[in-house]
Amino acid sequence: MTLFVGVIAWAMGIALINIVLKPILAVKNQAAAVTNKHFTQITDHSGIAEFEQLIEVHNSMTTQIQALFSQQQKQLDDLKDNLYHEASSGLPNREYFQLTLADFLNRKSERLMGGLVMIHLNDLTKLRHDQSFSAYQDVISYVVKVVERVTGMGKNAPLFQLNEQDFALLLLHQGTSDILESSKLIVRQLEDCEPLEQLGGCFVGASEILEHDTSVSLTKRTDEALKYAKKSHKRFYMDKSTGESNNNTLFKSKQEVVHAIERSRVEFFTQPVIDPISGEKLFTELYTKLSIDEQPLSLPQVLILAEKFEVTPALDKKVLMEVEKHYQLGALKDKISINISAFSFDSEVFQTWLIKWLNEEPALAKNIILEFDEIDLAHTSNARDISFKLANHGIEIAIDHFGRGSSSLSRFSDMKLHWLKVDSRYIQKDSTDNNRDYLKMICELVSKLGVKAIIPNIESDEQIELAKEVGCAGIQGFKIAKPISIFEQV
Repeated sequence: MTLFVGVIAWAMGIALINIVLKPILAVKNQAAAVTNKHFTQITDHSGIAEFEQLIEVHNSMTTQIQALFSQQQKQLDDLKDNLYHEASSGLPNREYFQLTLADFLNRKSERLMGGLVMIHLNDLTKLRHDQSFSAYQDVISYVVKVVERVTGMGKNAPLFQLNEQDFALLLLHQGTSDILESSKLIVRQLEDCEPLEQLGGCFVGASEILEHDTSVSLTKRTDEALKYAKKSHKRFYMDKSTGESNNNTLFKSKQEVVHAIERSRVEFFTQPVIDPISGEKLFTELYTKLSIDEQPLSLPQVLILAEKFEVTPALDKKVLMEVEKHYQLGALKDKISINISAFSFDSEVFQTWLIKWLNEEPALAKNIILEFDEIDLAHTSNARDISFKLANHGIEIAIDHFGRGSSSLSRFSDMKLHWLKVDSRYIQKDSTDNNRDYLKMICELVSKLGVKAIIPNIESDEQIELAKEVGCAGIQGFKIAKPISIFEQV
């Protein structure tokens, strides 16, 4: 009997603990959760009216605290947004830029690689004051769209608005070629913004991140590049310092690049451009290969560094002198095309040398087509004068990679052009009907301007048929002939 009473007492004690202690523990746990911003509701019920009221009140308080916290969090986010973002664009502002840049440069455990690009919109405040805030915002929106189109504006390419007319673009984990290419594309595409061009356009300065850079040193160096661009009336200028992105390159200074060009051995490879209908050869394109002490050099890398250190005239002079040598030896007989940099014509010394060289070699001049990259030529302020000056000496002019940038034919309509090479992406296997229509339109339009369109990178019979269909004047590619060394040709 005593045992039975003991068991009953034990069971009642356990039940009492569950009835009384469990809701108390639930309330305690809920309070602890609230302090950690977890707003859970108590769902278990005790069955005792007083405890039910306690749970109901506590759940209600938790809901109110959650609402209050959400409201305060929103107010905090709004304050932070106002503190770190520009109202006109919604972009992070100067303060946030400085915090972001300092944070990135302080990551000592990571291999720093990238660059800073500063964009200055000339006299843009006049638009806001003289016309309207809406007109000003339209230009800002245009800038944002251009940068987004060129870089993606993702985690590795954040854009910041520093003030009413200055922006900073941080290009993370990107090398020299990426920084150069992005900067040039931004400049080129912003030139299509008419309201901005009427105010004097934009200027861009860029700098690579150096090993021991601070936010102050990197910003100062990039700002100096921007000031130089404005002072020298260049749309874009890149600081000459070499950063982490070039740790593996052979050349880290202007002197090293020039010395490498002087020592380099030039070898040419040839590939014919033919009429797609008759198969007649129109001319032969020369591809250049450089080497030092029998070690091949990456020509794109050399060209990128030549552009960065502004020594493209030295590279182009070297190549053209080699062309002359092979022509005199009889290795080159037909009409040939060769790529040179439009930036070389920023040098008066190079222009003077080239004109003198052409006067001394009139027969060679009449057999040369000079090819210029579309984007680079679009950045050359005296492109029209150059084209006519060269044409007067018998040189034919070609635009290469047309369609890679955003240039329109109207930009080149007042130049003396002879050939236009469409960018190869429009002839790839996944070409769409839109690409087909684009090619046809380009071929028709340039033909009316007296310019012949060429489609490169032909690799299949289907692409040859497409080239015939759209009416291009010339084709080239592996399907026609692979590039061969000029010595094999001889």
